Amino acid sequence: MKTMKLKSLLLGLTFTLGLITFPLQAGVVVIGHVSNNASLDSKQIARIFLGKATKFPGGAKAAPVDQAPGSAARTDFYNKVVGKGEAKVKAYWNQRIFAGKGKGRPKEIGDGAAVKSWVSSHPKAIGYIDSSLVDDSVKVLFSAD
Repeated sequence: MKTMKLKSLLLGLTFTLGLITFPLQAGVVVIGHVSNNASLDSKQIARIFLGKATKFPGGAKAAPVDQAPGSAARTDFYNKVVGKGEAKVKAYWNQRIFAGKGKGRPKEIGDGAAVKSWVSSHPKAIGYIDSSLVDDSVKVLFSAD
């Protein structure tokens, strides 16, 4: 009887904690420098991050930056915006590099705070962060939510 009550209590606690932490998981947004006036859709962003486009729609050079491999924001970004999982993106870049077309590969900066800091100080930069990190130092160019 005590075991059953304990299991019920643990199950209820686990469920409650899940509800509390769920709202803390914000979505991923694509950010640019505050001076960036580009209007982008997911297809244009994917082309920039896959090295198929080197400029924003208005003609300004685009310099994409990535978060560290395995980060939650990176996984969300590539799945939701680019439409490929991280493993497929890695294979894509390996193939391009092998073929001598590896230019344009996004620079890996680190975590969301590092990407935000980099983008806020580089007018050509484009990156992605968890939406909870957005402040007035960067401009949201696209939201994956």
